[in-house]
Amino acid sequence: MRILGVVLAMGLAGCGTRLPQRVEMPVPVPCIRSDQVPQRPVLATDTLKPDASVYDKARAALAERQQLRGYVAELEAVIMGCSGVPNTF
Repeated sequence: MRILGVVLAMGLAGCGTRLPQRVEMPVPVPCIRSDQVPQRPVLATDTLKPDASVYDKARAALAERQQLRGYVAELEAVIMGCSGVPNTF
């Protein structure tokens, strides 16, 4: 009789447990690989000598501006590719 009570108690305890439930959680993943990230260019003013003339410095600054425009365009393309927003520029 005692065994029957133990088996009955174990059976009722088994009914009280929950069934496994599926829980979905968003997992952040990178949208690009590290080899797809544009490399920062060597800027024209970085290679200037300290005794460069004002003309050379101004010319390097203008060249650097063009370099940065290209670099920013590459970065924007990567961001647009990740975000899925169509380019409106």
